Amino acid sequence: MLLLAGLLVMVTAAPASAHARLIGTDPAEDAVLPARPAAVVLTFDQTIQAVTDGVTLFAADRPPRPLPATAVGPTLQVPLPDDLGQGTFLVGWQVRSDDAHPISGVLEFSIGHRGPPPTGPQPTATDTAEPYRIVAQALAYLGLLVAIGLAVFDGVLASVPAAARVRRDTRLRHRLEWTGAAAAIAGTIGLAVVAGVTGAPIFTPLLVVLLVASGLALLLAVPDRGHRAGRILAGCGAVIAAASVLPIGHTRTKGPAWLMLPADLLHVLVGAIWLGGLIGLVIVLGSTRNERSDEPDAGPAATVLARFSVLAGTAVVLLAVTGTVQALLILPEPRALIDTGYGRTLLVKIGLTAVAAAIAFDNHFRLAPRVHATGAGTAGVRMLRRAAINEAAIIALAVVTAGVLVGLSPNLDDRSPRPGESGDRAREFTATLDTVTLQGRVEPGRVGGNAVEWTIVDAKGRTARLVETPRLRAIHRASGLGPIVGTTAPSAAGSYRSTLDLPLAGTWRFEFSARMSEFAEPVTEVEIEIAP
Repeated sequence: MLLLAGLLVMVTAAPASAHARLIGTDPAEDAVLPARPAAVVLTFDQTIQAVTDGVTLFAADRPPRPLPATAVGPTLQVPLPDDLGQGTFLVGWQVRSDDAHPISGVLEFSIGHRGPPPTGPQPTATDTAEPYRIVAQALAYLGLLVAIGLAVFDGVLASVPAAARVRRDTRLRHRLEWTGAAAAIAGTIGLAVVAGVTGAPIFTPLLVVLLVASGLALLLAVPDRGHRAGRILAGCGAVIAAASVLPIGHTRTKGPAWLMLPADLLHVLVGAIWLGGLIGLVIVLGSTRNERSDEPDAGPAATVLARFSVLAGTAVVLLAVTGTVQALLILPEPRALIDTGYGRTLLVKIGLTAVAAAIAFDNHFRLAPRVHATGAGTAGVRMLRRAAINEAAIIALAVVTAGVLVGLSPNLDDRSPRPGESGDRAREFTATLDTVTLQGRVEPGRVGGNAVEWTIVDAKGRTARLVETPRLRAIHRASGLGPIVGTTAPSAAGSYRSTLDLPLAGTWRFEFSARMSEFAEPVTEVEIEIAP
């Protein structure tokens, strides 16, 4: 079962960029066309999938009309009806990226002249279902972590001889394990239902349900986790169940897979050990009683806490390491932590985890040794239990934020300019062209017409002599669009001015070639970021 789970996960893991990004439209946004185009073409930075009834045409003088759409690689082609007429139109579109996340938007254009603004699109099924997806994802994560963590805690507790008097709560812990397993299965089934309602492919959600159900069934079926064989079987079940997080979300679409997949799997497992173990600890502390009286005996509970704290401390370190690896692989650059909703939500999760880690540190190095040394009775047990409850509650909130993260995009392309930052700004560049240097700037650095002013100088700073006018062409890196050949003419001694009409935002590769002699024509490349 473990090998099968690993095989299924690897088969469904494909390299791609999480959340497709719209990088171009034909016609352009807010364009006024002289005649009806045959089709609307949307171009993305990766392969996309069409959604049933995912495109709707809106006009001021007629009700919304669904349009057929065909996905061809990274483009969505939408034929327009012949009776479109003149005026302003909105095309509401929705597609799915390779990681199964929905992407939607609206394109506005006019034919003949601008007309009255049409009524915009109403919320789509995906928009309506998003709150339910977040709830189902959070329920699945919480249930999964509780079931796995309690099972691990039970195995640890079973091997602590000094804690024999606190094992009377085994039945309660097992009930909570089954409750967590039921919640995990219900949550993953809910994700499958949401996928079906929104028209998403159903195979991946069903694979997640299969992994969760089979892994937790094996985990909970182990009769005795105190022996080596029981621990091995329980560990296999835990790994299979935890592997259910791999086919969905950003892990599936960010690479390298050999690093990202193990990091995510280990991240889930150590998070489960931490959260589920704390819940088990709260139960133990609530049922601890002295054999000769009803007075709580903190000694055995402190022994359990000390044993668990070693495991939890290791889990915290591994959680930080694997979380850092995932963040580095998912976020395109550091500023995405501030400039994207994904980054800000990730910061909230990191903050919650840090607070919980601080509480755990205090419990391990201050509170537990003091209670164990003094046998503080009722007061000691209450302090231990209160600290464990606070720690578990904060981790549960961090798990909920993880459920929100799955539906957010870490991409930076759609961000608005920062305060004081203009979208129109010159892009300056310098490159080596054989034995000479190329210097220039691109203005305004936005989609549309751009002027490229560039100069070629030798090692002494003098303008280089060329046999003929140099050439410039541009290719869009993400889509491969191009080459777009610029019109180049001398503007001054040794300086040239080129004009380029760039239809897409993103990174463009500018290729400069200059004939230095009859037999030498060096070529150099520079990458220029063009704003929307």
